Amino acid sequence: DRVIFKGIVPFTKVPDYLSASDIGISYIPLDSPQNIQPPLKIPEYLANGIPVIATKTIGNKMYIKNRYNGILMNDSIKSIKSAIVELVNKCDLKIMSRQAENSAKKFDNILIAKKLKKIYKDVRNNVK
Repeated sequence: DRVIFKGIVPFTKVPDYLSASDIGISYIPLDSPQNIQPPLKIPEYLANGIPVIATKTIGNKMYIKNRYNGILMNDSIKSIKSAIVELVNKCDLKIMSRQAENSAKKFDNILIAKKLKKIYKDVRNNVK
C-alpha cells in the first residue's frame, strides 16, 4: 500500500516523486549490457537524500557504498525482497538519507568544474 508504480512520468514531475520517496530502487540484471553504465536515477536519488537499493552492477557500485547510502543486491527476487526488508526494518533511514545526500556531493558539476579549472591552470603554468 506504500509502493507506487507510475511508469514513465514527465521530466517536470520527477522532483515531485523524488520528494515523496523514502527509498529508490535501481534494478539492472547483472548480465545486462548496462552493467557498466549506472542509470541517471542513482545520482538523482542520492542527491535528494534517498537511499538506493541497487543490483551489484559495475556502474551501480561506483555510486552505492553498501549499507552506507544504500544496499547492493543480487538480481534474484529473494535478494531484492531481502534488501527492501533490511532497508526498511533494520537501517536508520534518517542517517542513511544524510549519507546518501553527502555521497552525491562529489558528483556535483560545479565541484567537478572547479577541479578541472585548477588542473587547467596548473597545466597552463607548467607549459612552456
